[in-house]
Amino acid sequence: MTAIPLDKIEDILQKGKSLEEQLGKENTSEKFVELSKEYSEIQPLYESVVEWKNIYIEISDLKNLLEEESTDKEMKVLASEELEELEKKINSLNDEIKIISELENIKKIEVTKSLKLDC
Repeated sequence: MTAIPLDKIEDILQKGKSLEEQLGKENTSEKFVELSKEYSEIQPLYESVVEWKNIYIEISDLKNLLEEESTDKEMKVLASEELEELEKKINSLNDEIKIISELENIKKIEVTKSLKLDC
């Protein structure tokens, strides 16, 4: 289920949360602009990763529910249906996160190239 390394997921979550916290603090206008720009650059990826993590937790919970002997048959049917939908969603998010990550890497390469050209 995890096509994206969990350490990368955690890094993105930590970076986004850190920027949100820093933006919530009192900053000089220059620092605020810098933080806002940095946050806006990672925001699409961060939001997708937050959604991915929430779905991952839901999938884990549903799998546990399905494994419990005490879960009645009707509940297992509902859980199975929900699990199927969430697995489709998480696969779609995996693709989305990969695309956004690749676009960010391309932007970094372009910035690096333009900096080299300026020198």
